[in-house]
This record gives sequence, C-alpha cells and structure tokens, in this order.
Amino acid sequence: GFGLAESEYNFLGKTKKITLSPRTPVTQTFTAHRNNLAQIRFVLGKADINRDEWFEFRLMDEACQETLVLKTLRSEPRSQGAYTVFAFPAIADSENKRYCLSVVYFSDENHKGDKPYLSATDNPDSVFPDRILTDTNKNRVYPSQTLFLRPAYTEGSLPSDLSGFTERLAQYKPEFIKEYIPTLGI
Repeated sequence: GFGLAESEYNFLGKTKKITLSPRTPVTQTFTAHRNNLAQIRFVLGKADINRDEWFEFRLMDEACQETLVLKTLRSEPRSQGAYTVFAFPAIADSENKRYCLSVVYFSDENHKGDKPYLSATDNPDSVFPDRILTDTNKNRVYPSQTLFLRPAYTEGSLPSDLSGFTERLAQYKPEFIKEYIPTLGI
C-alpha cells in the first residue's frame, strides 16, 4: 500500500530504546489528523527474529482495550527506510480520533541483551500532548512522550494518492514536479 506519512513530526533530542520483553505490550496513543488512516510507521530495532518468535501489532481504541486491527508477523516486518510499516485497510473517518498502537513480542527464549526494541523520544515534549507512551515491562507511563511513530493516510485510490504525493513533493522540489510528473500522466 502507498501511504502519505505525517511529515510535521521532528523527533529531536535524545532517543531511548524501549526493550520489548516477551508477552509484554508497549502501547502508544496518538491522534489521527486526517481521514483514511491506513498505516502506522514506527522504528523497530533488532527485528530479525527467529522462526519460533513473532510480533503482534494491534491498532486499538484510545483506551488500548478494543482491538480494531491485529497483524501477526513471524518474520522481520516490512520497512520503509528506518520505519517499520504496519498497514491495514483505511479507516475512512479517522480524522481527530485517538487510537492506540500496541506492539508485543513473543519468544520462548529469554535473549539476554539483544531483544527487539522500539525507538522513542527521551524527553517529554509539549509537541505531543495527545500522546501517552506505556511501557508495561517497566510498569511506567510517559505522558507527552512518544515512540518515533508517524500515522500515514491514503486518499482512497492510487491516482489520488499520487496527486497527494505530488502536492507534498511540490512543496520541497518544485522543479522535479514540473519535469517528471507530467510523464506519469497524473
């Protein structure tokens, strides 16, 4: 799936690693800023898991209680650059709704130092008042802290996705648009 990620997030400052311990969810609440939420992108490190291990990604309601989408992955998840991509059917009326991402790692072995981890910002930032990070492994709740999480949206069809993409690209590289996009026939 092709999706447009929210680009206004700059995850600056220190980074921390939230280690994924077996069967222990890490959750992150966030607000969707557009309709057609179709992906959540986040940074998952050491994701090359063994055959007897797996990840569960869940999109849940804002209370992190009701599962809206569940994806089980028994191999390294698809990524785009540094981001792992959790794609699902677009939610048409997602704008201004709060959601919860839950990531759980399953393993029967207890790996000492090299468990998978999620990257997060280390200091609370007023930029993310709508986000709450919960690390159940440490039994800690971090208000206004966030994983490196970017919601991504679809316009609903590939041509409109591409026109949305070209509008975004035009903000950064107008000469590229004039030269190459006409050849795509958009």
